[in-house]
Amino acid sequence: MIIVCTQDPVIRANQAGAAPWGAFNLLAPGGQPAATVQMRGFVGQLGVAEPLCLSAHGNNEEIGDEDPAGWGWTLQDIASILNTRLPQGYNGDILISACATNVVNFSANLAQVMRNNGWRIGLWIWGYNTPLPSNASYPNPNMLSINVSLQGTQV
Repeated sequence: MIIVCTQDPVIRANQAGAAPWGAFNLLAPGGQPAATVQMRGFVGQLGVAEPLCLSAHGNNEEIGDEDPAGWGWTLQDIASILNTRLPQGYNGDILISACATNVVNFSANLAQVMRNNGWRIGLWIWGYNTPLPSNASYPNPNMLSINVSLQGTQV
């Protein structure tokens, strides 16, 4: 499942490589609270082994929109949504499809927040540690562990 967590029209229109992920979900444009409720609902629909991709603009600490007046979710926000809404026994991979600039990127920081809270130990979270074009193709969810563009961090 892909959840597009930005109002950027380029990212919202890009479905290159999306088919193997299954459902392609766009959060409805509007306010942050409604988008968060929608994101929680989509995460709650995941199958126990279904991969999840959160697609947005981002940096090492936040994902969402580039515009500060737009959407933005912190590490703690996303960790809390995942912990409370993923199905019991969830063992799918999670990809954060967003820009980052450090090896200690959003996905690595997210795994650390979840580990520090004792949440979902063993879960793998993948992400980029370089800039990512808005129209970048989604990687195959079955090949995340061998994709040299991604780094994985285990919770």
